[in-house]
Amino acid sequence: MMTLSTQASDFGRDDGEGGGEDEVEEAPRGALGRFKSSFKDMKRVGSVTVTVERCTGVRAADVGGTSDPFVVLEMGNTVRRTETIYKTLNPEWNKTFKLEVLDVHQVLEFKVFDEDKGGAPDFLGVIHLPLLKIRHGESRQYALKNKTLTGRTKGTITLRAELSYNVIKACVRTINPKPVKYIADTEKFKIKTFKRNVARLEVVISAIAAFGGSINDLFQWKVPRHSASAFAFWIFTCLFFQLWWVPFGLVLLTLRCRLNRPADPDYWDERTEEQEGEGDAGSDDDDADDAEDADGGGGGDDGGAKNKKPKSEKTGLREKLNAVERICTKIQNALDTVAAYLERIGLLFKWEVPFCSRFLVFLLLAATVITYIIPLRILLLLWGTNKFTKKFRVPPNYRSNNEVIDLLDRIPSKVERVRRAELDPSLGSKAKKKKDKKA
Repeated sequence: MMTLSTQASDFGRDDGEGGGEDEVEEAPRGALGRFKSSFKDMKRVGSVTVTVERCTGVRAADVGGTSDPFVVLEMGNTVRRTETIYKTLNPEWNKTFKLEVLDVHQVLEFKVFDEDKGGAPDFLGVIHLPLLKIRHGESRQYALKNKTLTGRTKGTITLRAELSYNVIKACVRTINPKPVKYIADTEKFKIKTFKRNVARLEVVISAIAAFGGSINDLFQWKVPRHSASAFAFWIFTCLFFQLWWVPFGLVLLTLRCRLNRPADPDYWDERTEEQEGEGDAGSDDDDADDAEDADGGGGGDDGGAKNKKPKSEKTGLREKLNAVERICTKIQNALDTVAAYLERIGLLFKWEVPFCSRFLVFLLLAATVITYIIPLRILLLLWGTNKFTKKFRVPPNYRSNNEVIDLLDRIPSKVERVRRAELDPSLGSKAKKKKDKKA
């Protein structure tokens, strides 16, 4: 696992090192040319052109009340950076990068730092911009977020982006494994994260329990009209059921959810603006508390002097605490995985990512036609033959995958939705004016 160094010189190329643009093949012109290119080099889905225009009102990180800002752009394993603008809180770059897109569900990450020649750069803010939420060629201002992406920090960033991709390649890529990211953070055990994952799982379990309760109400005839309709539908299904009804029913369910688009209040989405403004201060305290909890508490100097233990006993205690922390981390990550996939199933039908939902409708309609024409035993024969012979047909470095899981991986969980949510840039200036009036 590779980690990204925090030294300013390690953030890819800047303006003085070749301009920062990648060589990306131009898309073929014409409908016929685009269709023919859909079956060539399936790994290259498209390209994105991003212009980092400016930042305004960033936090002053230097003693003189200014900063030396620069922006780091990251997408997957690609990292680029702008040049540093010295002694300003409102830097302008107008720097353009052109990057190759391997998956249209990737996310652009923009981190703003203050260059510190004496050490690691200081963090000033960050935003996440999913590729599918890019507004073609439109210059937009985004409010900067804190490190945890849960609250507001000082300043805004203005960007302009254009996304170009092949729809057929993008669909094929959607039901294949996501590109491996080598620059990744290592998950650590945090009590706050553990509690949040438990709460997420409770929400999903409560929804499943509520659905089971509604089914039981039908059996108990609490609403006779509903129970009679359900009983008649059950008899009709048992007598005339066809396999193609299953995908077709899911198509109707998906379209119904598209028309209704019900509100989905989340307990973590109901943050007030005051809470968002306190995001930076709270995140560091939480990390410190979690570190103490993971270490089993520290105690004061006096306590340490009174309870001196031999070195061997301290080492054994530390190993036990590390083992407990590893177990808790595994449980925390398992809860996160289960909750995330259950949330993604619901969000897929609620059209959280329209691209994936439209693709799902297409797949279900195709499944409806196939199951209507081809008998079930033939489908099972083809499925089993494909599974048993796949090992002999694929290249040696092939990654086995599950198409359903790969599709769900493209849907952001509710936690990821919060991190990618855009904050209103104007609210930061309004909050500042209110504070000035109170002062």
